Amino acid sequence: MRNIIDYIRDEFKTFEEKPLNQVDSLIFSNFSYINLDDFVPNGVDNNDEIEIRDILKRENFKKMFKGTTLPDSFEKFVYELSASPRFRNVKIKHFVNINDKNIEKQFAAITFILNDEYSYIAFRGTDDSFNGWKEDFNMAFKYPVPSQEEALKYVKAVNKNLTPKIYLGGHSKGGNLAVYTLIKADKKLQEKIEYVFSHDGPGFRAEVIEGEDFRKVKSKIKKTLPQSSIVGMLLQTQENYKIVNSDAFFIMQHEPFSWQTKNSDFDYAENLTGGAKYTNVTINKWINDLSDAKREKFVNQMFKALYATNETTFTSLAVNWRKNLPIIMGELRDLDEETKEIMYSIIRELGKFWFSNYGNKEIS
Repeated sequence: MRNIIDYIRDEFKTFEEKPLNQVDSLIFSNFSYINLDDFVPNGVDNNDEIEIRDILKRENFKKMFKGTTLPDSFEKFVYELSASPRFRNVKIKHFVNINDKNIEKQFAAITFILNDEYSYIAFRGTDDSFNGWKEDFNMAFKYPVPSQEEALKYVKAVNKNLTPKIYLGGHSKGGNLAVYTLIKADKKLQEKIEYVFSHDGPGFRAEVIEGEDFRKVKSKIKKTLPQSSIVGMLLQTQENYKIVNSDAFFIMQHEPFSWQTKNSDFDYAENLTGGAKYTNVTINKWINDLSDAKREKFVNQMFKALYATNETTFTSLAVNWRKNLPIIMGELRDLDEETKEIMYSIIRELGKFWFSNYGNKEIS
């Protein structure tokens, strides 16, 4: 089965010869997960740029993939991009990376210059930090969250240095940030945005989806989900979406390297799996039945249990599960059975996702 690395290897046409498509968008979104602080120009006020192939010339190459899911796949991914006639000359600039536990914000973004006409801004999705996931869960009762505001601020700041047309996109939370930016942008900026791509990005609270601001820009949103999507179906999801075949199982399908490609597009499926539909209905119904105050209390209780382990990431949580499980269960013991079961299921699935990607690799 073919994935995004196969697509990069086989697609020779440049962006002048062939416009950006859904697979290209996932590739740029996936690129944003790499540790780029020491490799590309940083900051919204720094207009320096390098080409994608230039990052192969940098020292400490392995540092780029430290802390990413599937580092071996990411290394192969970067080598193929740097050799590809389609991607190697794409310019990259304006990298920003913020992780602030005090205000519960995890945000990163990078800009790609495709040609003289188009740029692509990619927002990083959630990393494996408790802080990043806490912000995601805060979306259930808070709007906007800090990363959404940071995304709009970022686009406004870099827009003056970009091409006549831009794309926005991201995977996971990154897709949500891209859609939020489109919704909140002023009319002139909205007109400049060609399309927004959300790859398994969570939805929004009901009042956002049902609002006039969303209705006006809905036609510009392109959403893709794997067959067993969990993250991308959270909260209210009314964007039109396509379903992509994946070679992974259940929540592990969230990983972009598992998404299947066919020719110059994704390999699409007709429907979500039955298990995904059931899980999504169950979780979203449970969330919708709670008041904002109860949602906030639930999220705070869950992360209080996680932080009680003295871990900071789901990877280390899963690697040290024998030590951490009794601590978590002890923190949850006074909750009612339904709340406890849902909370424990969420923690278990997130731990399983990150541990399956890292396996027994060194955690640091």
